[in-house]
Amino acid sequence: MTTALALALLATALVVALPWLAVVRIREGQVAVLRRSGRTRKVLLPGLHWVMPGLDRIELRLDSVGHSVELREHKVPVAGQGLRVDGRVYYQILDARKAAPELDHLEQTVTRTLDDLLPAFVDAHRDDPAESFNVALKHSMNERLRGRGILVARTQIQAA
Repeated sequence: MTTALALALLATALVVALPWLAVVRIREGQVAVLRRSGRTRKVLLPGLHWVMPGLDRIELRLDSVGHSVELREHKVPVAGQGLRVDGRVYYQILDARKAAPELDHLEQTVTRTLDDLLPAFVDAHRDDPAESFNVALKHSMNERLRGRGILVARTQIQAA
């Protein structure tokens, strides 16, 4: 009788604990990466999600807004010489599912896009006022990053 009682208590504990362990809550304004066997299974948006305890793991939780890249004496090759720029680029995750391949390295993706744009951009907009330069740079960056689920909210770049 005691063995049967112990098994019944164990079964009851599993029935109660399993749903508790199988539900993950992602807060509003966050995204999370769900991984199984070391590979990305899917991106979780805000809300409640069922996961497989022991198999699935939330490996990365990110706020979808409030990201920035700071540049200090960042070198950009312009017209055969190195131009140094200082400033900051503010960005957010616009579409977490599109941004999924970039979530592990968002800052590098934004910096790489900036590095690709700046050489030609600085030459074309050298005489623009700082505000016009930054607005145009933001629009150009968004043309490249929006399709990848990233939105640049503001740029504050100055040639050093």
